[in-house]
Amino acid sequence: MTLEPKINHEIPLEWIIPPGVETKFVNNIIVQNYDGEHFISFFEIRPPLLIGEPAEVAKKIEGISSIQAVCVARVAMSHSQLKSLIEALQSNYDRAEKKKEEE
Repeated sequence: MTLEPKINHEIPLEWIIPPGVETKFVNNIIVQNYDGEHFISFFEIRPPLLIGEPAEVAKKIEGISSIQAVCVARVAMSHSQLKSLIEALQSNYDRAEKKKEEE
């Protein structure tokens, strides 16, 4: 019978955002789940540039068949990770709202 030694040593996690990682503006999110995994897709919708006289703008609008939502990032996570994300987002949101009220 061999006994494995018990190791009780914490190794800190170092958060690194490498150079070149872009920050994108997101104005649309889709959350999907498959077999216990959750997929979150982040999209940027860029409205068309509509300038000119009202008649010109109206004509441009009539010619638009769709507006693209471009996926700028997609992440997959387990159910427990999603729960942690929701809790972190809620906590962050609550702090921001409290700070906003204090101003």
